Amino acid sequence: MACAELEEFATEVAAATNNEVKITVHAGGQLGFKGPEMLGAIRDGLVPTGTFMFSQQVGTSPVLGAGSVPYLVSGFDEMKTFWKLARPYFDGEFKRFNQKLLFTIAWPGQNVFAKTELSSADTFRSMKIRTTDRNGSDFFRTLGASPAQILWGEVVPALPTGWCATST
Repeated sequence: MACAELEEFATEVAAATNNEVKITVHAGGQLGFKGPEMLGAIRDGLVPTGTFMFSQQVGTSPVLGAGSVPYLVSGFDEMKTFWKLARPYFDGEFKRFNQKLLFTIAWPGQNVFAKTELSSADTFRSMKIRTTDRNGSDFFRTLGASPAQILWGEVVPALPTGWCATST
């Protein structure tokens, strides 16, 4: 999530509460937690609030990965419909972790970028592919690809290994 949106949210909360509630934004893992650790860090009281991509929480909460199933949602209109249907389930899952979902930011769905045309499922059989979560890894493994789950912050260091030649 971009820092600008978080700073804007913090400013709006301060204004709405006459500065009784102030949020300090710590971006980019400054507090020592990576995205996949945030759900547990908030649940365990290590931080009072936090942001993360839902898909990064699939290992802890498979429900939160529903929106990252490749090709499930295509475009913002379908995303709005998905959120309308999924929100009660997400709210229930956050309640299970003693949390409250305050806001979300639409994020692009899974995509594949490749140097060659992907004309059929067979095309994936010899492909190494970067995925962002377990859902993507499972999906592409089913197609015969060799997926590697690599967080965004680890992509640049992984480029020389060849794992990021294609990505989702």
